Amino acid sequence: MFKTVYSRMLTIVLALVLGLLVVLGIVISLSFRAFYIDEIEGRLLRELDDINDIVVTRYVDVDKRPSAREEFQFIVRLYDAYLQLCFDSEELGRYSLYNSSSGDRWATAEQADLSGYIESVKSGEYEKCQYGLLTKLTGFRTLTVMRPITTGEGETLGVIFFHYDMTGVYTSIRNAMMSVLMFCAIAVAVSIPLVMVLVRSVTHPISHMTEVVEDFAKGDLTRRVELKGRDELANLGASFNTMADELNTLEEARRSFVANVSHELRSPLTSMRGFLEAMADGTIPAEERDGYIDNEILESQRLGAARTAAEAQMRTSSVPMLDFPEESESQEHSSSSSANTVRE
Repeated sequence: MFKTVYSRMLTIVLALVLGLLVVLGIVISLSFRAFYIDEIEGRLLRELDDINDIVVTRYVDVDKRPSAREEFQFIVRLYDAYLQLCFDSEELGRYSLYNSSSGDRWATAEQADLSGYIESVKSGEYEKCQYGLLTKLTGFRTLTVMRPITTGEGETLGVIFFHYDMTGVYTSIRNAMMSVLMFCAIAVAVSIPLVMVLVRSVTHPISHMTEVVEDFAKGDLTRRVELKGRDELANLGASFNTMADELNTLEEARRSFVANVSHELRSPLTSMRGFLEAMADGTIPAEERDGYIDNEILESQRLGAARTAAEAQMRTSSVPMLDFPEESESQEHSSSSSANTVRE
């Protein structure tokens, strides 16, 4: 599966794109979740401060208490929340309020034992936001914000608990995460063909160059690499084309040299063969043979000298050397032997 450059590059790029999208989706989701929850916590804590002001300025006053309760009713309707005021004095006691239009969702929350949290808030060692404090009693996720009821003089009158239903918040967060995941899926689906085209644009010149090299190795010296662009692959293709042109020129020079040598050798050899046959069958008289034999010896020596000169020229040029048989001494020996044979 990963034997080709195309498959490896495609896998690597797709893995990088998918990994980046997943990381981006996680970061966006967590950032949105943190921002959204922090915003909810901030709003509830600010509302808690307003409730504290209402309690100190109006609720503790019997004459103003009805208006304070109306204000509390408006707040719990606005947030669909559950408000608990736990006073230290027996006269004020405890006051609980939730939105009646939301049914009995908060009714079971009245059974919660908050004495431990009350002592913690009074001592100052507490967390202002508690998640899931009433979840077991209500059956849905809750966020509880708390603070002491303090007057302007710093006197502590009790503790305020404000319980908020987090079901809608987590639903919004879940929907946002699903939207991010859907966006990532769409991005991956769109990026796959784009990545394939991108990777193909990189690997196609390599495949084309491989085909040209294979054809060139089989003897088709006319093949050249098609050059596109000015990148490293284009430079490599240009270098290959330059090398191919030089090899083609060299091959043409070799063929021309072989043709010329063959032509130059054919006529003298034909002449020598004719004289030797004529001497052998008696066409040339015996008294004239010595002169012809000496001429043929000189001709063979001339051919040997021509061969030596050709080899020297080939060694100093770029034309490939041809494999001539060693004949400097053997040719002279053969010519002498032939001459002796004819004389005899």
